[in-house]
Amino acid sequence: MGCCAAPKPPRYRLIVNADDFGRTAEVNQCIAAAHRGGIVTAATLTGNGAAFDQAVELAKATPTLDVGCHLVLIQGESLREHGRALPATLRELVVALGLRRIDPYEEMVAQVRRIARAGIRPTHLDTRQHTHLLPPVLDAVVRIAHEFRIPWVRRPFDYAVDPAASVTAGALAMGMRATGPMLARALSGLRSTDHFAGIQMAGEMDERRLTRTLEHLPAGLTELMWRPEREDAETRALTSGAVREVIARREIALVNYRGW
Repeated sequence: MGCCAAPKPPRYRLIVNADDFGRTAEVNQCIAAAHRGGIVTAATLTGNGAAFDQAVELAKATPTLDVGCHLVLIQGESLREHGRALPATLRELVVALGLRRIDPYEEMVAQVRRIARAGIRPTHLDTRQHTHLLPPVLDAVVRIAHEFRIPWVRRPFDYAVDPAASVTAGALAMGMRATGPMLARALSGLRSTDHFAGIQMAGEMDERRLTRTLEHLPAGLTELMWRPEREDAETRALTSGAVREVIARREIALVNYRGW
């Protein structure tokens, strides 16, 4: 090979992304702790979160944390129409979209603009409860990604069915993978990770399940999603020595979206 050939990337690369940054002060503190003392490398900020300002301060004080946008159409309050509640469930959102009671682009772009005005330049996009698998939401997310030059969009398909996952979580993960071709076509010109994990462990991640997931991490770039709630077993798992040992032994490189 020539003297100027690019170095070969690590075989296993892992982005650990915390959703809901800015939702509550407790969530913010969990994310900061799991980044500073653990394996979290990125977070997605909620533009309509109750603790948005605190999250922005934490992000600016922690430049090693890669920050994106967690676009919210379910739960919480509209930024476009102050005081109006967003649909409470996925079913309610589908109805609202069908009746054109909600404009997904206008709702989500207001959140991105608030994040940009706060001085955060987001590198990646995802959505609460993966609502961008709905075609009208996906169209809006793609438009926003191009408009704000945000190169990465989440592709939420778990790379394997966790044998310890609940029946509901396993079925959800397989159902999401069925929409893969549609999502790949829509995201043409944008970037997504090679693999994704976390849906099947949502709310149930502990050291044992996390180490097992890492033991079977596929080659390439993987995003592991984490939805923090409080200082609990999930936060402890992300900061545990056993998890670090697996990462070191398997030579998994902890990276973020900025580096790729």
